[in-house]
Amino acid sequence: MEWVYVPTSDEPTVYEADALSAEEPTGNAPLDIFSSSLPVEPVENEEEPEYYGDEDIIEERMPPAKAFEIFAARMFPLRQPADFSDSIYVDTNKVPLAKGRKRPMKQRLPAAESRSQKLTRLRAEVDALAADCKGEQQRDDQLLTDLAALRAGLNEIEQNLNSELRPNRSVRIVRRSELAEENEDRDERKNSWMTVEMVSPNVSVLQSLEKRVTAMEHALGVARLDEQSEVVPLAPLLEDVRTRLDLMCDETLPGRLKKDAEDIARILQSQLQDQKGADMVRMASLLEKTEKWEAVAESLPTVVQRLRCLKRVQDEAAHFMEGLSVLGKQLDALQQRSDTNSLLVESVQRKLEKNVESVQSNIEVLQSRVCAMGEQQEQSS
Repeated sequence: MEWVYVPTSDEPTVYEADALSAEEPTGNAPLDIFSSSLPVEPVENEEEPEYYGDEDIIEERMPPAKAFEIFAARMFPLRQPADFSDSIYVDTNKVPLAKGRKRPMKQRLPAAESRSQKLTRLRAEVDALAADCKGEQQRDDQLLTDLAALRAGLNEIEQNLNSELRPNRSVRIVRRSELAEENEDRDERKNSWMTVEMVSPNVSVLQSLEKRVTAMEHALGVARLDEQSEVVPLAPLLEDVRTRLDLMCDETLPGRLKKDAEDIARILQSQLQDQKGADMVRMASLLEKTEKWEAVAESLPTVVQRLRCLKRVQDEAAHFMEGLSVLGKQLDALQQRSDTNSLLVESVQRKLEKNVESVQSNIEVLQSRVCAMGEQQEQSS
């Protein structure tokens, strides 16, 4: 027997009862999904609703509490997973808003979420976050491209300013040298370096420009890059370019180049002298060896011929010694075989002597028997 619960037309449905109970709770009593806070008026002459189902199913009416106990553990699988994400948000569209204010977002109730609803919401949030990050990456790439273009423009401005301010610029060069120790060689060069200081009347323009670019780099995070990055801060780059230009345009550049050329020529000359000395030593050793061989140069062919003959004699002697060793081994083997044969002959001789003795004893026994038989025959006759 199967039980079927058919609600009447005047009784509120499950969702209506749930909504009414959520709006007007009464007391601390637990709410029932089949109960309602509204008074139900008795209906006279209530007729049963028409049912167009299977006539074989026996119908029986029951109270809501009993129906809940029967059908509470039943599960009805759905074809597609239902999404109740909207049901966990509180609708705020009914709240009046002031002019110029945006409508607040729906308030989420995490306690009412199921696992599938949480998974659906998290997937949507992750997709939205990925889209936002992609947009941020594109904006960062665009900012870096703009910064590179700005750096190229600033380099061009720096070159133009250097070309315009070159006649009005004064350069002061200070030479500093370290004191050499007393025990060092006087010919050793002393370490020195150049300190260049530039004074320009329009340097405030460059300083303000550098400050603005530095602030932009700090805002983009370029100034905090590590040393392995290809992006170089603009302020050190401009300072390096300025120092290089000052050194290249200095009036003392020809003198420094001449001094460097003299040092290079001196080093090359010393290397050439060292190489010539080594060549002379090798030539002297070769000459000494040739003088030693010159004394025996006439008899050298005869000596070579004799050495070749001696080598052939030694080869023949080696072959003869090998043959002698083989013959000695064969002689030892023959000696061992002769010793073995002599032992065998001695053993055969001993066996023959024993056999002769046994034959003689047998003959004597036969003769004695023949004599005895002759005597017996004579006596019998």
